[in-house]
Amino acid sequence: MLVAQKRSAMRTSNDPVPRIKFVQLDKMPSSRLEALTVSKVIRDTSAVKLEDGVGVTSLIVGNADTVVGRVVSCPVKPGMPWVCRRVKNIELLQFVYNLARGRLPSFDGLRNSKPESRRSVPSIPITLLGSFLDMGRHHLDIIGSKTDGTPRGPFNKIFRSNRSKYKCLWNNNADTQQSMLVEHDCSLEAKHDATREHIASTWATSGRVHLNNQVGYGAQRMIVAYTKDHVLGGASWPNVIGLDEKHEKAFTIWCNTTFGLLLYWFVAGGQQRGRGRMGVDSFRKTFSVLDVRQLSAEQLAKFDRLFDTTCRIKLKPFSTPANDYARKRMDMEVMRILDMNVDLTNLYRWVANEPQINNDSYGQKNQS
Repeated sequence: MLVAQKRSAMRTSNDPVPRIKFVQLDKMPSSRLEALTVSKVIRDTSAVKLEDGVGVTSLIVGNADTVVGRVVSCPVKPGMPWVCRRVKNIELLQFVYNLARGRLPSFDGLRNSKPESRRSVPSIPITLLGSFLDMGRHHLDIIGSKTDGTPRGPFNKIFRSNRSKYKCLWNNNADTQQSMLVEHDCSLEAKHDATREHIASTWATSGRVHLNNQVGYGAQRMIVAYTKDHVLGGASWPNVIGLDEKHEKAFTIWCNTTFGLLLYWFVAGGQQRGRGRMGVDSFRKTFSVLDVRQLSAEQLAKFDRLFDTTCRIKLKPFSTPANDYARKRMDMEVMRILDMNVDLTNLYRWVANEPQINNDSYGQKNQS
């Protein structure tokens, strides 16, 4: 339910950034009197800001200190995702919001620190993907046709062949794509009426790093897949364009950690239960990633070694973080490389209890 008041005049650039109180109630009020009481508490409660760190403001009713819900204050900016949709755990939301801005607040920072010290937190180089990378072709620009029958894309998709000149990674397949290093799943052949220039310009967008644009959290294992050869990304795996070869493995490792998953979940479409979808434009404009350009040569070497020792190890679906020992190892090693300090026990429990990631958590009591 959205409650808002219409402004009497248009906003100007000098106006402060508007904020919205997001309220999460444990249950629906059982009577009109209870609803009026809760609404007064909501109005009178000064909510913690989303950007202040991890720790919620409880809504307390009466002298018995009965907690009826939680509240957080969020900034609302043009182009900013509506961050509180379909979220069960506000503290997880606070953590990811700050992570997307390169900040690592402690999980008890709001409870044990003064307000002025809450922003004195470690930082890591996080930036929007579109600030230094681009995405490959839409799948219709690879195999599609225009209304007049001429090629929109210069290729036809055919059966998989190791001998093919043009290889492609097209579909999500949870049975075969269980580790970061994957094989192409189909081949391409040039259309008879495609020009050499069209073929060459399309194939020039091929690469080894591919982003998953429709992650099923209960089945898929990777946000990013890596192929040993240059292949074109298809419907589910568009290419990442612009990565230097020395940065590819670090980018792949980071995106497949729990941190990379959460940054994806934070902005991915949540219309389908248990699935997040992203278009190529959304990747550019909203997906926050590790800025691998800022890593030292020593850090990049450590990422390369980590990738080489883990790229063939089977990962488990994102919905079972506590039992995914391979991803846990990646998380720990990445934290050492980047000098991060995060309570992973809390993080794994929160991820497992988040409904959009784990369908089984719908209707369960929030254990956070």
